[in-house]
Amino acid sequence: MRIRVHVTTTATVIPWPELHRAGRGLIYALLAETAPQLATRVHEHGWGPRRMAPFGYCPPVFPHAPRIPGAYA
Repeated sequence: MRIRVHVTTTATVIPWPELHRAGRGLIYALLAETAPQLATRVHEHGWGPRRMAPFGYCPPVFPHAPRIPGAYA
């Protein structure tokens, strides 16, 4: 299953500690809407012999944003 989501924000920067946190929550929310039993099982027990959460996602890309120390721009 693949889900592609495009998100728009008015934020000018994203603090480093917050960069990946929202992505995982969004993935679980989308999975819970489409397959609630699977979402619960993966969240509570992981997937496969290593019990990992099989989600890959990338941080947002801002190709023209200026670099700012301590923030992902």
